[in-house]
Parts: sequence; C-alpha cells; structure tokens
Amino acid sequence: MKYELQQLEQIVTVDLNPKNFYEQKNKNAFIKKCVESIFAEVGRIGSALIFEIINCGIEKQIVCYVHGHQHGMTNLLDTLHSYLLKENAASIYKYPELKVYLHDYNNILVKLEAILKLIQADFKLYYDKEYKVPDCLRCSFSFEIKKILADASTTLRKNEIDDRLINLLKSPFEYCIGLANFMNQRDLDYLQVFKNEVRKLLTQESINAFDIYALLIKVNFNDPAFTFYYIEKLKNAETKESATARILEYYYLQLKNVNQVVKIPGLAYDPSLSSVADQIGTWLAEEIYFLEKKKELEYISQENKTADRAGKIKTTLTVSHLSIAIKLLMETGVIMNTNASDIIRMVSKTFKTGRSENISEDSLRNKAYNIESSAIEGVKNVIVGLLNEVRKY
Repeated sequence: MKYELQQLEQIVTVDLNPKNFYEQKNKNAFIKKCVESIFAEVGRIGSALIFEIINCGIEKQIVCYVHGHQHGMTNLLDTLHSYLLKENAASIYKYPELKVYLHDYNNILVKLEAILKLIQADFKLYYDKEYKVPDCLRCSFSFEIKKILADASTTLRKNEIDDRLINLLKSPFEYCIGLANFMNQRDLDYLQVFKNEVRKLLTQESINAFDIYALLIKVNFNDPAFTFYYIEKLKNAETKESATARILEYYYLQLKNVNQVVKIPGLAYDPSLSSVADQIGTWLAEEIYFLEKKKELEYISQENKTADRAGKIKTTLTVSHLSIAIKLLMETGVIMNTNASDIIRMVSKTFKTGRSENISEDSLRNKAYNIESSAIEGVKNVIVGLLNEVRKY
C-alpha cells in the first residue's frame, strides 16, 4: 500500500519553511504555487486513501496504513502550526515581510485539517485514538474551553454551588489545557461531549448540586476524586438521620437517582476504571446491605428482650415432641406461615422444657427432619390425651 504524503511533506517541511520562503524572489507566485499544489494533493490523497483501503482485504495492513497517514498528517499539521507561533525559532514572525502571508498559511492549515478529518470520519474503526491530536486543534479547543470555564465559575457561584464541586466539574478541562504538548484523540472526543453537556447545564434557569452530579454521572466522569466527594456528601446527609429506617430510605432514594441517570454509552474519563455509576452504586449497595443486616439484628435483639421480659412458656413436651408438633401443624395447614425457620425461631425463643431452659433452633430443626419413632409414639399419646379432654367439654 502506497504512502501518499511525500509531496505534502516536501511542501510543508521544505517549501513553506519560513526561512526558505523568505529567500524566494517572487514570493506571491511561490505561495500561490504552494497553495495550488496542496489543494490538488488534498483531493488526490482523499481518493487514493479510499481506493487503497477498499482494495486491501488484510485488516492489519489497513490499520497500519490508516495509522501511518494519520500520524503523518498530524506531524505535518504540527510543523505548519509551529511556523505560526511567535515564540518558535522557525516562526514566520521572524521575517516581517512574510506576515502578509499569514492568511495563506492559515488556509493551508485548514486544508490539511480536512485530510485528517476525512481519515477520522471515513476510517474511524481504524483511527488511532491514543495518538496525539494536532497542536492547532488542541490550542483551538483550549481557547474555546477557557471562555466556557469562566462562564461556568460565574454561573455556578451565583447558584451557590460548592466551590469543590465547581472545581471538580472544571478539572478535566483544566488538566488537558495544562498538557502543553499532548492531548490524544480519545481525550478530545470525551471533552467535546463533556463541553456540550456543560453548555446545556449553563442555560438552565436554576442549577443545584444534583444537576451537576447527574451531568458527571451522565458523561461518566469516573475520577476517584468525584466518587470520594459524592460519598462524602452522602455520609454527611446520613449523620442528620438517627433512625436506621430513615437512613435506608435515603440511601435507596440516592441509588434510584444514580441508576435513573441516562448515561452516554461508550464514554469514560478514565477507561481503565469502572464507571462512576458503578462506583457510587456499589458503595450504596454495600451500605444498604449493612444497614438492613443491622436492622435485622436490632429486631432480633428486641424480640429476645421482649421474650425475656414476658417469660418463656414451660411445657412437658420434649424438644422432639415440639419439633413434630411444628411439622404437623404446618403440614396440615393449622399454622399457615410458610417459612419454617421463622416458626422454629419463635418456638425456640418462647418455649422451655423440663430439661432445657433454652431450646436450640438447630436442635428443633434437626429433630423435625430426623424423626424418632419413640417421639412419634409420645406425640400420639399427647394427641389422644387432648382428644379425651375435648370430649369432656
């Protein structure tokens, strides 16, 4: 597969180098020729790329081919962009006579960007998202985002949003702006979506903290700093509630809120981490499980205290007799509860025998499933005795 950028590389790195351009006698004719050549190359390269890829059936070759041209175009754009920076040693600004050609250089820059956009749009399955974006795109995005961040700070403070939350919302943009020489395509794609969501947020008449939480969950801002902040706020709200039932209700509501946020699929601030919804949802689920267990233990403890205060019922029946009685009454439908464990637990806490002050749940359960013949005879005698007593009424 043929590499298509040799001609462009010659024009950008050699012909358009300000030092070489400055030495040209007829600068107008020279720049015109460069512009015409580049415009012609842009059209040719676009068609050539499509032709080569359509006629290649080997996936690995296509990936290498697309990456090679993507990386090559990025490098050319960086070179051309460097000519337009005042602080650069090879800057066009070092030659005052060339300033009149800034417009031509910018037009060429836009035309070269078109090739890279074509590669990204037509071959997005093969596009290298981990490779750097051209410096011109990074600088353009940084300039655009600085205005949005300033508006966000002003608007959110007017709505009395916590400064820590404002800083969390701004942090991914400020981090990428601070990367002087590197921003990859995945970062830029993520921040473009994030930026659009922030713009929508700022158009609302009023904004509260949950609006920002929902936005950050929607765009999957899964930075641990935000997860810790969110959990801290949940814990602070929990301390205002004293009853376990009220805390549980609050946590269930928060879990519902997190789960009902409509997330943008395939989006992540950090693809190596689980989603922010999963991080927060897991924490809430663990807290809910703990509190439900705690509530259950409190209920059992209260049951025991109640039973102790009321005193246990003493019976002449043995533990074996009691277990058969439970089984008999449940299987005949006299006791309608279907959970045998609950009935066994209640009997163990409520009854005592002549031999045992405390009846073990396990003992009752085992004897209900391993019935002894002597116990059956004993229960029969009890039932016969009860029938004889009933006949006297």
